[in-house]
Order: sequence, then structure tokens, then C-alpha cells
Amino acid sequence: MTGIQSYSRELAGLGFTNRQIKVKIRARIRWMERRKYKKELAGSGERMKRDENKRIVKKARYLIATWNVMSMITTGGPSAIAKDLLEKGVDVALIQETRWEEEQSAWRCGEYYFWRGGAWRSKNGARVGGVAIVVHQRRKEDIIDFRIVSGRLAYMVIKGRAGRNLKLVSAYGPTEEATDDIKNKFWYDMEKVLEDTKEIDEIVSGGDFNGETGGNTGDPALGIHGVGLRNRNGERLVEYANTRGLSIVASNFIKKDVKKYTMRGNFQVDEGGRKFREYDHFLVRSRDKRTIKDVKNRWDTFHHSDHSLRLLYIEMKPCGVRDMKRNNNISVRLRSLEGGIAVNEELKGNNYKDIMDETSNISLEERWYKLKQGIKKGLERCPKNGEKRKPWISQNTWIKMKLRNEMWERVEKGTNHYGHLLEVRKEVKRMLKADKREWLKQQTEKAENAARVNNLKELYAIIRMLSGKRYSGVDLTGMDMNAFINHFESLLGRQVPDQRSEYEQRRAFHLAKNSSEIIGKEWSIDNTPPSDDEVIKMCKKMRNNKAVGMDELPTELFKNSEECQKVLGIIIRAFWRGEKLVEEHYTAILVTLFKGKCSRKEPGGYRGISLLSFVERIVSLIILERVKEAVEKRLLKHQYGFTSGKSCRDPVRLLWNKWESTMKIASVFVDFQKAFDSL
Repeated sequence: MTGIQSYSRELAGLGFTNRQIKVKIRARIRWMERRKYKKELAGSGERMKRDENKRIVKKARYLIATWNVMSMITTGGPSAIAKDLLEKGVDVALIQETRWEEEQSAWRCGEYYFWRGGAWRSKNGARVGGVAIVVHQRRKEDIIDFRIVSGRLAYMVIKGRAGRNLKLVSAYGPTEEATDDIKNKFWYDMEKVLEDTKEIDEIVSGGDFNGETGGNTGDPALGIHGVGLRNRNGERLVEYANTRGLSIVASNFIKKDVKKYTMRGNFQVDEGGRKFREYDHFLVRSRDKRTIKDVKNRWDTFHHSDHSLRLLYIEMKPCGVRDMKRNNNISVRLRSLEGGIAVNEELKGNNYKDIMDETSNISLEERWYKLKQGIKKGLERCPKNGEKRKPWISQNTWIKMKLRNEMWERVEKGTNHYGHLLEVRKEVKRMLKADKREWLKQQTEKAENAARVNNLKELYAIIRMLSGKRYSGVDLTGMDMNAFINHFESLLGRQVPDQRSEYEQRRAFHLAKNSSEIIGKEWSIDNTPPSDDEVIKMCKKMRNNKAVGMDELPTELFKNSEECQKVLGIIIRAFWRGEKLVEEHYTAILVTLFKGKCSRKEPGGYRGISLLSFVERIVSLIILERVKEAVEKRLLKHQYGFTSGKSCRDPVRLLWNKWESTMKIASVFVDFQKAFDSL
């Protein structure tokens, strides 16, 4: 209470009455309690955390469990497991070591549905491994997708809210005695499963990883409350979580060590006499760890296992603007010159020699995923953006604001006078108002200059920034989604029957055929694989500040990184020789923009824009440049649209001049809308 006492003395010295002092002290205490609550919510206070758990558990949207059941093929095993899950109120359970070979979907036992399978036979013929995901009947209708990747890995996608889904991964990691090939295969499959996840979706990966993480040694994936001694599997787990931006959530909660261990057994006793381990973990994205409200272990189960039933309480929230801002921050660093240089230095390392060697036997898919891993690690070398602040705040004002915050902390400790803080606060407010007036004046002048030179892009950007309005997307509530899907499917990738005989009977076909016979029959188009110089040339032709596709790699990265250009050339030449591209290379993101011409419920009132991956854009540009040379030789002299060096304004100007010189003129205007709105 030292800070409160000094605060009351300062108020009395400033001439406040006793009643005014009491009101201000109450407000001050409430502010300090809120500040303390926020700190303890992050994991630094046991009492507030316990109260928070009691409040949040009742409001949890999902209760997820992970459990190594040792075997599910025993008599009454699934029934006992379903009974345990029902007693604990579990929504979804991630099960490992089921020892069930045959893949089964939606097999019902009690009030739960089992998706299971994937076990294999050991050398002596015993069943080993196998994973399963168990869902309560109230969540069955929310299931979007399920897949068993291997006997150690399976995932399920469950429908969330506000366009955000929940991806659940059941993982059974190899033991310490397993070979490196088995471990590498497991982590490679895990990487592929998480790579295919949308950015806005939430990930919960739970299972028996056979690894102890130990205490925190500065790893961002671990909290300050880890237990145990880290083994080799634990090192691999922590390293993977650090690389993927995941958080091992159990280490963020204050609990006794005995309540965190998930495995016990006499056969696990080591030299130190330890009988307990923490082998079972939950992994979530670091940005979503605040949605995790608690992690608990339950040993009071009907089904016997050496592992405890670990429960995860999660309150999933709709996607917000904050996550998109963080994503934009990564994109900004990749677009910068510093980001390209950092990625270039990372790819020069010995770990990436195989993807730089075109003669290596590595597949195109592995080469691409390893390139993306190198880009992510190289981005860690790139310095992050500085402190975030409003654009109108000057450097002097920013320094003054830091001083004000430091004085707040000293006032709390009772080492500073509150009167001095009031003076600094008044000065900061005055400086902020002056900075904002000056900044608005500068932006107004920029807008006037942009309007004067007809720079509409900069003018609209300034107007949007000053108005503070952002495009929040189209609300599709109550709209017929099937109508939208059918509309854009009819425009993009539409398959039509072969109508060659019908086209050959038309007059336009004969005119084009006669024109081609006059100029020459053969089209001399280069079809050799593109060289590195050609790929670099096409990279330099690409425009900056363009939206990224499924690969989430901007154009500026390939312009600033020579090593990325080399790998890009190798990938394109492999595709040219017939190898299959990665799915994200030929998958586009369709963005719909409302034209404002009709009702928002009409699909025809939206303009579709496809965001392509960088590989697809480069391949398309290479083909376009090669075909353009042959096409320009056959274009008629009156062709103005889609022709280099000509514009559609030229025939309009000629027609206008002709119109002024004579009163008799006939013109036909044809709108080929469907020809240009479809493929």
C-alpha cells in the first residue's frame, strides 16, 4: 500500500478535499487491480489464475482430450473409453496407440463416434501404433474433413464460427530408440499436415510425443512452468514448435509438478529415481494460446493406461483484425530488401545444398517445402519492425510518452511524485494534438497534389486512411451460397463439349485460316525449358505490392534473393519436363469484389479476382512472352486492343475525327461481356 499512501499524500498536497481523495483512491485501486489481473492472466499469479479457471471452464466452447490408451482391441476397451469421456464431458478426444489396423469412420459406441485405424505389425507380428479421433454426437455434424496420414498421425477439421475452423491433429511420436528415418518421416508428415492449414484456422495438435520438454531455456515455444528433464525427442519437439510458431501450452500454467506428469510406471525409473514423465503435450499457434483456459490431467478413469487423460479447455473466438495484422507484418518483412538478403544468406547454408542442385534426386514437392522452411528461418534473421505507433506521432513525442509510462511505474512503487506525472501527462497531450494537426496538414497537401496530377490511387489511399474506414468483407448471412458457387464455377474452369466441327463451319474461322495461310502456316514458338536468365528476367518484370496467393510469398522476395531465383528456375524446369507441381502452385484464391450495380445477394454483382501463386504467375508470363512474338506477326493492323504500343483510345480518336469531318457515319458497338468474364 506504499504507492496508495504516497498517492494520497500527493493529492492532499495539491489541495484536493478528503472526499475527492477517497474517490480518486478508489479509482486508482480499481486500475491497479485490472493491471494486476492482466499480468496474472498471462501466467504470473497463482491465485488469480485459479479464480480465472473456475470462471472460464463453464464458458469453454470445446473440451479436447488427448490420451494414449495403450490398446483399444481389448474386450470392452472402446466402451470404457467412451464412458470416461462422457463422464468428463469431452467434446473431441485425440487417441494414440489404438492398435487397430482397419480404418473405420463414424463407428459408434455409446454417445461417441470413432474414427480410427492405421496400426501396423511389428517384427514378431504384434499390433503396434494406430491413432483415432473420437467425437461426441453433438459435434458430429460440425465435422468437415478427416484423414489418417499414417499409423502415427491423423487429423480432423471441425467447423468453428465466423469462418474460422478448428484443426485437430492426433500424433503418436516415435520412441527414443526409434531410428532417425522413422523420426524424420513423422516430423515431415506433421509439417505437411500443418502446412495445408488456413491462416485464420486454429490448430490443436495433441498426443504422445515421447518427449520431455523440461524447463524453459529461452525457447519461445515454452512457458516458464515446464517440468522434467529434456530428452532428444523433447529437443526435436521444442525445435519444431519454435520453427512453426507453436506454443506448448501446458508450460504456461502454474501447477504442481506431480499434476503435470502424464505417464508413470516402474519400468520408466531412471538413475535419479524418477517414475513420472510428461510425454503427452498440446500444441497450438502462439497467437492463439490466450484461447486456452486450462490444461488438466485425470487419472480417475475406467480404462487402464500408463498415461493420464489430459484435458484442454479452449474458448475459440472468431477471427479478428489482429491476426491479419501480424500476417501483414510477416509479408512486409518478406517484401523488404533486408528480408530478401536474410533469406539469401540462410539458403547459402549447407542444409540447402540439395535443393540448389538440379541433379539431386529430391522431388519437386520436397524441394518446395524445404525452400519455404529456409525462407521462414531466414526471416528470423531479419530485424522486426520497430515499436508500433500512430503515424502522426513524432519522435520527440514518442520519447515523452515513454517517460510518462516510466513515471507511472515509479508512482506505483512510491518512488515518484504524482504531481510531476500530471505535468508530464498534460505536456504529452499538448504535443500529441500539435503533431496530429501538422500531420493532417501534410496529408491534405499530399491529397491536393495527387488530385492535381490525376494520381487517383494515392488520392483514394489518403482518403481511406483519413476516414479510418476499412473493407470488412461482405456479409453473406442469409445468402444462397450454392448460387455463388455455381456462378463462379460457370465462369472459371468451365468444361464444354468438343464443338470443333461447329466452329469450322463459321465464316470467322475461314477468315482466320486464310489469314494464317497468307502469312505462313508454321508458328515458330520456343518450347525449350526456360533458363535461369529468362526466369530472372520474368521476376524483374513482375509488379511490386501485389497480393500473394496460396504460397504466401510476395514478388519482392524473389527479386531480392538470388538463391530463391535459382530454386524457382529448378522448379519451373522440373514442371516443364513433366513433374507434378505442388497443389498450392496451381490453386488460386478467389476474391469477390462488389461492383455496386445490383443487389448484394446477386452473384452477378461481384467481380472475381484470382490470386495466383508466384510459380504459376512466372510460368504464365514465360508462355505469354514466347507466344506474343508469334502472335504479333499475325495481328491485323487495325487490331488495337491487347496489342503492345496501341490503345483502345486510338480508334475512338480516329472515329471522332471522322465524325467531325462528315455527317454520315455508321458505327456498331458490341459488348463481348461473356467472352471476357469467362475462360
